Amino acid sequence: MTPDGTAYAYSEPTTGTVIVTAASTTGSNDREFFYNSTVSYTDSSACELVTGTSPEQPGIAFRIGSSNNVTTGITITENIYGGAYDVFNVHLWDTSQSPAFTLVAQVAVDGVPIDPESEPLHLCASVTGSTLSFEAWVDGMTPVWQSVALPSDAPASGATGFYAGHIPPGTSSTYTDLTVDGTPNDPLVN
Repeated sequence: MTPDGTAYAYSEPTTGTVIVTAASTTGSNDREFFYNSTVSYTDSSACELVTGTSPEQPGIAFRIGSSNNVTTGITITENIYGGAYDVFNVHLWDTSQSPAFTLVAQVAVDGVPIDPESEPLHLCASVTGSTLSFEAWVDGMTPVWQSVALPSDAPASGATGFYAGHIPPGTSSTYTDLTVDGTPNDPLVN
């Protein structure tokens, strides 16, 4: 989505688990989607459990489309800017634009530590019609669903998958318990 140096490497040791590795030459501003491009959804849900090296930025991506070297989508991601790790960002993506992302909303989640970034981080989200709903929590928390209205220019359909961003060079993040619509997901199947 926003390449910065060498792209991430992906491995899928088991169903529902992906390890995302930043090569030593990868910049720290890379953002990428990983997903199964063979299935398209209008409405869907997804969950993940992420551990890694701060300040990696996990997230979930909806309605991912790719045509003529342009990728579009909707994401819910943990904020990393300014150390406000309790904030979650909703963005629309269109790689034909500069910047490739447009902020729709920022939502603070009570109980998620502001700083330092806590791990593991659980994230579940869904898109239904023009609403994105999500819950984010760390161990010991009771999650609470929150909702954001999507703008009229949000993509209407596409793949559902996952987002990896800002993984520090030479480290990796592990995404486990990956599900789409409640089913263990193999996002690297194409």
